[in-house]
Amino acid sequence: MMVATAIGLAQGGHLDNAEQLAQEIHDRALATDDPWLRPRGVSALGLTALIRGLPQTATRYLRIAVGSLYGFDAMFLRYNLSFLARAAALAGLVGEARSALDAPSEAPSLPLFQAEWEIAEAAVLAAEGQLARAGGHALGAARRAASLGQWAIVGIAAGDAARYTGAPEAARLIATAAEQVDDPLLGLVAAYAKARAASDGAELSAVSAHLEDIGTILLAAEASYAAAQSHRAARDNRRAAAAAERATALHGRCENAVIPWVAGFQAEQVLTRRERHIALLAAAGRRDAEIAEDAQISIRTVQNHLAQAYRKLGVASRRDLPDALALPPTAATKRPVR
Repeated sequence: MMVATAIGLAQGGHLDNAEQLAQEIHDRALATDDPWLRPRGVSALGLTALIRGLPQTATRYLRIAVGSLYGFDAMFLRYNLSFLARAAALAGLVGEARSALDAPSEAPSLPLFQAEWEIAEAAVLAAEGQLARAGGHALGAARRAASLGQWAIVGIAAGDAARYTGAPEAARLIATAAEQVDDPLLGLVAAYAKARAASDGAELSAVSAHLEDIGTILLAAEASYAAAQSHRAARDNRRAAAAAERATALHGRCENAVIPWVAGFQAEQVLTRRERHIALLAAAGRRDAEIAEDAQISIRTVQNHLAQAYRKLGVASRRDLPDALALPPTAATKRPVR
């Protein structure tokens, strides 16, 4: 019951409570050297880390969970392998994720966990860049879960479909699930899917902030990337740049999670490290010659980097940089530290 509660809390977005309970189970298993309890604690810890957007941490926990199962626990092998496949795919370990889906023949395939397995298959396809197929698999998993009344799983599966492709059907399925289950994460995923389908940049940014508040950092990053894409399509380069910068900062907290469905836009819109450094110096009032000396590059190179930064940020001059870079009022007057 404690394990089921921890997993339910994690899937509902109550991540701190889920992690606390899972850690209690794990600590008890270590203290008593209980082989039955050990995989259950690390499984709940792994799922919580996965939902937070920490794929490397999740993969480490879930490897232990899979390796610790024995005897009666064979019925839960595919269930834990599905979590491991999802975590490894996000960590960029596509080979390991594929291997996790090659479940041994003795692992029973239970209808109760089939939708979770299809979610994992979709995650591996997405990691391989096959986004249309991934979205189709995730929608299939959502429909299967809906037929069984597994509304929380419907939200996860359809939420993944929305992330991969922005399919309108995903938004409808999640909205139905959210009517059945009163969890903060499912409500936010429903709002994300609706805003993504409508290309509503302002709403996507608001959803991203709420997702960050409950601790689902990678989903917050993805919502901010989607907001940037929506603003870009509306030719609002300044808001697009601000959303992309925020998305990149959030993504940087997610253990190098690999999310190909935003990679193209990310590469186009986000400032490079050099562009950002030079833009910060310019925002602080440094002249081109001073920046060139500081960065040990030519004045022409400084000007080229600034031109790229202006284009990406949607501004025309130095005086617009502090706002575009979301700097506090005093930051624009201080000399940046190298």
